[in-house]
Amino acid sequence: LLLCLQFITSVVVPKALGALGYLEVDPLQLDKVIGFLKAVVVFFATLFTSMMALRDLNVDTVIVFRSSLPLAVALGDFLFMQRELPGARTWAALTLTLGGAAAFARAESQLRVANCFWAFCYWGCMVADQLVLKHVVSRGPKLTTWGRVYYQNTLSLV
Repeated sequence: LLLCLQFITSVVVPKALGALGYLEVDPLQLDKVIGFLKAVVVFFATLFTSMMALRDLNVDTVIVFRSSLPLAVALGDFLFMQRELPGARTWAALTLTLGGAAAFARAESQLRVANCFWAFCYWGCMVADQLVLKHVVSRGPKLTTWGRVYYQNTLSLV
């Protein structure tokens, strides 16, 4: 219910502000909907696996998995989006971030690596979500920023 309310709010507010002339919100068009569907499917997979991971693991463990996301996305950008790899300082900073999250989780609670099936699923979906969104934004249907918000949340309600 809470998730549906979030989607509804994220549909109604931009559309209303667009109707008042404060924002530019693209209208729904079938060809653009079809081009945007893969982003919605991956988004839903990410939401589902996130809830399952949080059900089975403590928040600190999920945070450690999420902290490794920028490292994987940077590698995915290189492999799938033909972008350059980050420099050594960026890699060091990303690794330090992951190490800091792991150290915090280990010091503050019981970092649990057993029963991490849903955490690995969540991690994989998050990496896919970031890469698919980058692909949809750069090569998919041409939409304004608020048009993407409107499409993502409208299609998520359906």
